[in-house]
Amino acid sequence: MKLFDTLVQLIDKFEHSKRNVFPVLDENNNFLGVVLLDNIRKVMFQPEHYDKVRIEYQMTSSPYFLDLNDQLHDVMKKFEEYNT
Repeated sequence: MKLFDTLVQLIDKFEHSKRNVFPVLDENNNFLGVVLLDNIRKVMFQPEHYDKVRIEYQMTSSPYFLDLNDQLHDVMKKFEEYNT
């Protein structure tokens, strides 16, 4: 999903996928956060909002990032610190 996509585009993605979480990217494909199905559940059944609600307002930012080079100990420490 792109930052400025609309709710109707996101609902279409959820409808055709088995995922409950979608990453949100900026125009340069940099990761910005995620949209969780639970976060849009209330508005996804209100068609009058489909073209008005922007993804950027439904997105949750990640409290931390992992790198492929992170040591397992550091990854587990982040999981514990953020209760994930």
